[in-house]
Amino acid sequence: MACAAAILIDGHREGALPRRIVAIALIAYMPGYLISIGTALFVPLRGTVVALVPMLQDQMLLGILNLGLLATPWERALRQLRESVLRDALTGAWNRAALKQRDALLADPASSLFLIDIDHFKSINDTFGHAAGDAVLIAFAGRIQAIAAERGGMFVRLGGDEFVMVAPTDDDQDARVLAEQLRPIADPSVSDLPPYSISIGLARVHAGETSLSPALARADQSLYRAKASGRDQVAA
Repeated sequence: MACAAAILIDGHREGALPRRIVAIALIAYMPGYLISIGTALFVPLRGTVVALVPMLQDQMLLGILNLGLLATPWERALRQLRESVLRDALTGAWNRAALKQRDALLADPASSLFLIDIDHFKSINDTFGHAAGDAVLIAFAGRIQAIAAERGGMFVRLGGDEFVMVAPTDDDQDARVLAEQLRPIADPSVSDLPPYSISIGLARVHAGETSLSPALARADQSLYRAKASGRDQVAA
């Protein structure tokens, strides 16, 4: 029982609050059992009297255990609510607040930033309608999110049609290869979406940087060069 309580009370595991409530209840059971055993062995009382101790304990602690069970869906809903605050409502990508929350953790010299802009996105909305534009954003974000997850990175919608992916890369060449792999994602031949292309500004995080801000500024400059050079390309 003590081992089970120790496992449940681990605050780093999912569902920490319900686990802690159940662990407290399990720990609270132990004195009653010890009292019952001690009384049965060393105090000349009738067995029915000894049995009252765990019976009374059950009446008190079952309420705590039920509270732990009731807290499980509550905490799950709270966790989902917290995550929804950090997600973009349309695409499901992380948002700026989520990026800011993990800024220091992601600022690693082994990481690269891929600042992505959908080329001439306004013309997609004007020509095909906002529903088609939303469909492009959703489809594009879903594919890049899958790549980011596969690479152990993070994909964020900064706003509008601008996104950033932060992912670990071995070196400059690896970062460039990954950036080029992102571009065919926008190939309209794989779906019935309106035709579109993307421009990517690439920047590596430098040693000693404790924030993504410097790399994001460099990626922004790279993206500007990609757009100035005709779009539908990667600039680093």
